[in-house]
Amino acid sequence: MKYKFLSLLVAAALAAPHIQAAEDYTERVNVFLGSNSSAQCLPAAIRPFGMVSPGPLNWPQAPCGYQSRVDQMIGFNHTHLQGTGCGSYGVVVLLPTTGNAELGTKVKVPVSNQSAEPGYYQASIDEMGINAEMTCTQRTAIHRYTFPKSNSARVLIDLGQGVLYCGKADIDGEMVQDNKTSFSGSVNTTAWGEHRTWFHLEFSKPVKFDDQGIRGGTVAFNTKDGEALLVKVGISYVSSENAKLNMQQEIPGWDFDAVRKDAKDEWNGQLSKFDVKGGTNDQQVNFYTAVYHSMFHPQLSSDVNHQYRDLNGKVRTTDGHKHYTVLSTWDTFRAAHPLYTVITPDLQTDVIKTMLDDYRDSGWGPRWKLGPKEVFCMPGAWCDVIISDAYVKGITNFNTEEAWDLVYKNATDPGGNGPERGRRDNLADYLKYGYVTFPNYINVAKTMEHAYCDFNIAQFADALGKKDQVAVFADRARNYENLWDPRTKFFRGKDKDGNISYPDTFNPVTYTGKGNNDYCEGNAWQWTWHAMQDTRGVINLMGGDDEFEAKLDQFLSSTGGDSGGHNASHKEFGQYWHGNEPDQHALYAYNYVGAPAKAAKWVRKVLATEYRNDHWGISGNEDAGQMSAWYIFSAMGFYPYLHSVPEYTIGSPLFDEVTLNLPNGNRCVITAKNNSATNMYVQSMKINGQAWDNSYLPHSLLVEGGKIEFVMGPKPSAWATSSTSRPWSMSDDWAAEARRNASVDALGIAQ
Repeated sequence: MKYKFLSLLVAAALAAPHIQAAEDYTERVNVFLGSNSSAQCLPAAIRPFGMVSPGPLNWPQAPCGYQSRVDQMIGFNHTHLQGTGCGSYGVVVLLPTTGNAELGTKVKVPVSNQSAEPGYYQASIDEMGINAEMTCTQRTAIHRYTFPKSNSARVLIDLGQGVLYCGKADIDGEMVQDNKTSFSGSVNTTAWGEHRTWFHLEFSKPVKFDDQGIRGGTVAFNTKDGEALLVKVGISYVSSENAKLNMQQEIPGWDFDAVRKDAKDEWNGQLSKFDVKGGTNDQQVNFYTAVYHSMFHPQLSSDVNHQYRDLNGKVRTTDGHKHYTVLSTWDTFRAAHPLYTVITPDLQTDVIKTMLDDYRDSGWGPRWKLGPKEVFCMPGAWCDVIISDAYVKGITNFNTEEAWDLVYKNATDPGGNGPERGRRDNLADYLKYGYVTFPNYINVAKTMEHAYCDFNIAQFADALGKKDQVAVFADRARNYENLWDPRTKFFRGKDKDGNISYPDTFNPVTYTGKGNNDYCEGNAWQWTWHAMQDTRGVINLMGGDDEFEAKLDQFLSSTGGDSGGHNASHKEFGQYWHGNEPDQHALYAYNYVGAPAKAAKWVRKVLATEYRNDHWGISGNEDAGQMSAWYIFSAMGFYPYLHSVPEYTIGSPLFDEVTLNLPNGNRCVITAKNNSATNMYVQSMKINGQAWDNSYLPHSLLVEGGKIEFVMGPKPSAWATSSTSRPWSMSDDWAAEARRNASVDALGIAQ
């Protein structure tokens, strides 16, 4: 299952020994999946959550800088965003050439001349007879360029190229030659959030430098036929001295193959946390590629000496933990961070410590962190959810009082202007009226999100023993009710006097910017389900179980509006849009009305149609790991519908068996008997040998380990359909809570 797109001759020449396929999980990853679509994935080499990512730059207009259909290569750069809707990074661009080429040269490199695996990328530049390979450590890349015999060989060092933001950016740099083989410098880009990347370059042989100022320069040398030139590139967001230090500590020598093998071994270590059996080849590739994609971000931002640059540009030093960036929290709080809590708790701990670094340094935690900057993209203050959810699920190795101060400030301080801008938009409005008022932009979405963050803060307060704050934030968590319109049965905008927005033109299918600006990247249908903290409460607002189930049915069948332009799924799923985040949990809401078979049906359909083992790959943007995390959880048979409550909502397992090899040494084995494409409905279930008739799963199984057994069939069953089998909701009565506790206690596992 190796994804090589080059001639058999070159493939044979580059072939290296591999671990047996049954153990080499990297063989199940298609690094080119999603590389020719809005998914915005690319085949750059990277270590799990690493800083540097050497790879191709061929389409600066794309947020990731690459589309596999484009065959004109600009060069090989060292920083990348993957899966985002906005572009940045893509700097320090190298291109090996012959023929005395100049800066600005492009070369033809079709995708058939490219190959990649986790931690390694290769491209054949046929017109120049050059083979380019690259691999990396966490902060340092190493390139191997194999040349023909040439008296005009060069490497172009282009400091004026990079990924654009909305089609434009000012990108330039500076570089000095330290000696005959090494260079130091930096590149500044204004794309999205202006920031500077420092670098240190070393060549494996002396070169002649032609300095071309802020654009960079070229280095010239002669080569024998088949001679390999090696180039090491260390990067840093602090200084070129740190970039050099990163290089010296991570790749002190010139053994390219050893670095490549180590990268492969590290990826195997992460991928092997899942051992999947059954399913089709494409399903397995989709799953392991999703694991790979989920670890492209967040990205390391601190150097080997623990220095990092804070949100205001000052150099700081951590207390030993790693500091991270590319925190796309509006996307990733949903499933990516819950996934990290399970499989990479050390990473999740360091991300929380990063949030506390940012709070300590600047007075605020991150919202959408890019490089060493806050770009204020998307609404909400999702530190509130990420921190609370991790703590409730057992990640407690951080300063909890400082974390409380951070989330409390997010929820109570509107902030000022510029860097002092608060993390919740229109917070003063929300605190005064209990909702963000119309005509403020995306006022319904902000209200729903603020209320959900408040719920998570209430849960955090409860876990910390701050009983006086629990009631305050639990009450605010019900603010979603303030926007319920009983006439249309949708959440609607209201002005300061309580008047409903768009009284004459409201249509629930109208998309943001197309005639209704109450909702963020969606419409009234897609935001109907965003009170995850109180799905029972929404059920009550709609009139009961039957009405809620019918509304979900209508949601998944209604067409019209602008869905064709903003919803790639519209022909299959009505108003459900899997390619964006606000409603990705909604399919699981059927469990709250005792209809788990409908949840299973629709989840299976999404798994089958919205993820493909090809260059299209993924519906919508991959969104920094969120789309991939949705696939991973859903393919295992459950999903983190609700945060800061230690349970998951059950759907339909895709594979015959998945073994989670947990970081603490425990194992959780999930089996699905009689499983197939048609046998998608749970007939019965056991946990640790005991019958389980609930459509939720305790988180403790994913810590302590255990055995989850599904029996599947071709038709809906009575499993988990009773009123006592449903997931947790704020509006549950005390008897429901007591039943839940008794069910979990009977398993003999901690809650």
